Amino acid sequence: MESADDNNAPMQRALRAEKQVERLERELDALRSRTKNQQQSRTGSPLKGSSSDLAKQELERLNFQLSEQVPAQVKDLKYQLSIKVDESTRLQENLATRTSEHEDKLRKMREIFAQATKNLDEYRATISSKDTDLRNMREQLAESQSREKDLQRDVELYNGDLEKLKSHTSSQVTMYESQLSQAQTKVRQLSAQLNQTNDDFSQYKKRAGQLLQKNTVTVEDSHAVELDKLSEELRQVKEELNKEKSENEKKCSLMEHDLRQSLGHIHQLETQVASMAKLKNELELKQSRIDRLREQMTHEKLAQDRALNNAIEAREDAIRQLQLALKLQENNTPEPCDHQQELQTTKDLLEQLYQENAILKQQLGRKQEEKEEATTIRPEPQNDSIQEEKEQTKSLDVYASMSDLLLPLVTPSENQIDLDKKVIRLGQMLQESEDKVEALREQEKVLKAELKKLDSFEKRQNMNVEYLKNVLLKFLQSENKEVDGIMRKQ
Repeated sequence: MESADDNNAPMQRALRAEKQVERLERELDALRSRTKNQQQSRTGSPLKGSSSDLAKQELERLNFQLSEQVPAQVKDLKYQLSIKVDESTRLQENLATRTSEHEDKLRKMREIFAQATKNLDEYRATISSKDTDLRNMREQLAESQSREKDLQRDVELYNGDLEKLKSHTSSQVTMYESQLSQAQTKVRQLSAQLNQTNDDFSQYKKRAGQLLQKNTVTVEDSHAVELDKLSEELRQVKEELNKEKSENEKKCSLMEHDLRQSLGHIHQLETQVASMAKLKNELELKQSRIDRLREQMTHEKLAQDRALNNAIEAREDAIRQLQLALKLQENNTPEPCDHQQELQTTKDLLEQLYQENAILKQQLGRKQEEKEEATTIRPEPQNDSIQEEKEQTKSLDVYASMSDLLLPLVTPSENQIDLDKKVIRLGQMLQESEDKVEALREQEKVLKAELKKLDSFEKRQNMNVEYLKNVLLKFLQSENKEVDGIMRKQ
């Protein structure tokens, strides 16, 4: 709006100069016609005396002076008109270049905003996919929560702290958003005040032009007093305009200072929001690590429970077989003297098996208590694998001791078949546990890769935000410089 007024001002001045030239030419023609009529009237009725000759000479002298002064003034006014026309064309060219530059800036800013929205959509899509993955993992975790009561209490406490932190961060975000909205409203108010001052200044310019037009209406001697009054009023208006101009410059400087402060405050808010987002990502990463540790502990606990249960079942089967064999021997055959020692040894072995079974049950109870206590502590994968190997070796030792005990009562072929089956079953269990461990490692690698991608994407987003902020600052600075230049010209 200001640039349009500045471009129209020289055109208006040029039109006023043309009107003045036309008016002076009309006055010159009127004066010439009036002198000519007076001469004709004097020649028709000639006057006598020296007074008529003096009046004639005075009229000729005035006519000569006007004929010399008016063309010079007309020439001067035409020269001023050509200068103003050149100035108006130059201003129009500057306006065209500035509009093209502003259009280029707007186009670049639109492209930047489109890219930013595209990146945000991609980020939302990745977040939604990660949310689905997290939901699946939570569903898998829900199946094993019945066996992890102690760990669940700790997780609930951690979730409570996380909710407190989220509520705190959300309250801070709302507070910062309210501060940002207040700063934006203040900037809008200041811009409205600036527009109002510019409108007042344009109105004062129009009033000054009207006063100048009134000042140049007539050039007769009778209106000299009015011209003096008008010139005095114009001087007063000029002083008032200068005062208002200085006040407007002060207001502009204050507005620029407030704008810089608001931009600094916005930058601080953006840094705080970025730090909060980083803290949120760290908390989510810790939560995912806890989930992985839970799953790993449940798998290892299940494997160890299966191994212990298999060992107990094998011992109980061996005891039942020994009892059955003893009953058959007691019912079918009398006790010979040479077999009494063998029967006594079998009874001793049976009692030994009962004792070992009781010891094994006690070990199983202690192991379960240790597992329940270990749920509150992060397990080490190497220690768990060592314990699993120990349990497997214990089960193998148990199987070996049972096979040794069953040698007097079972044939070698049956013993070998049972041992082969047990070895095959243990090998299958070991292979399954190794496959599960490998799958967990692959899942951990995939999650780490996804976290790296998210970190790189956040870095790119921060760089895009910084670039947009720099572009906006440059645009505002260029606009402020243009406004200052226009105010100085005025």
